[in-house]
Amino acid sequence: MEDSAFDKIGNFKLSRLKNTDLRLENRKLITEKCRNAYLGDYKNICTVLGRFNIYIDSRDRTIGMHLLTKGYWEIQITECIANHVARGMNVIDLGASYGYYTLLMAGLIGHESGHVYSFEANPFVYDMLADTIEVNPIKSRVKATNVAITDQNSPDFMSFNYRIDSTMNGHLDICKSKSEREQSITVNTNCLDNMIPTGTTIDFIKVDIEGAEYMFWKGSQRTREESPHLKILLEFNANRYPDSAGQFVQEIIDDGFSIKLIQKTSDQDCYLSKDELLSLPMDSHVMLLLEKQPV
Repeated sequence: MEDSAFDKIGNFKLSRLKNTDLRLENRKLITEKCRNAYLGDYKNICTVLGRFNIYIDSRDRTIGMHLLTKGYWEIQITECIANHVARGMNVIDLGASYGYYTLLMAGLIGHESGHVYSFEANPFVYDMLADTIEVNPIKSRVKATNVAITDQNSPDFMSFNYRIDSTMNGHLDICKSKSEREQSITVNTNCLDNMIPTGTTIDFIKVDIEGAEYMFWKGSQRTREESPHLKILLEFNANRYPDSAGQFVQEIIDDGFSIKLIQKTSDQDCYLSKDELLSLPMDSHVMLLLEKQPV
């Protein structure tokens, strides 16, 4: 008997992720479809979201380990993206890591039109992102670039710190000092406005770049201006910009965006004022949905 959770060739239906009431069942079905194989040289390949293949560093004890064993990551963020990315959209994944959210968004926009612009700063992780794109039927609509997004108006280089066992926490050296367990490399940098073609309307951006969020904001003014219905899913931690957090939030509001706090369940999501956001504990890592309001 055909399971309605899967399409005719056995792939999990991403549309189910829009319904948060199905969360427990969806997680179970995705995990049951999760398979992985070790390829050597610390590289694994596994099934995520019940339909895509993704390359993972086997030494990664954070997102990598979870994807290898569960096949999904941050279910509330996965559901949020599923509810705001639709067919034919142009979308951006900043801080793509191995490509989990790139795959999700590529599946949601469909084959007919739309595009995913995927950016990853760490060249070692980017190599796996590129391999992931290569082995899935999404190449025609995904463009991946090995660059750290900043506010610089021209291409440059910066020091980047990362841990092999926690690749998702890599960060530009100017965002946070290097810890004892981190290694440093030099990475390419550029602003988003230089990377997105002029005249391209962007519908959705996911931003998780470990302290470089305000730099992304300052370097994406043209892209935002050309995108009247833009939504941005942004990781925010006021402690990362202690001298400019208030200014950052005020610029978000002045640019016409509302600020919604994404919680573990969508019925707990709530809109925040500037003061409410800045009153959260300084070490809180929260995900915000910024929605451009009609003029």
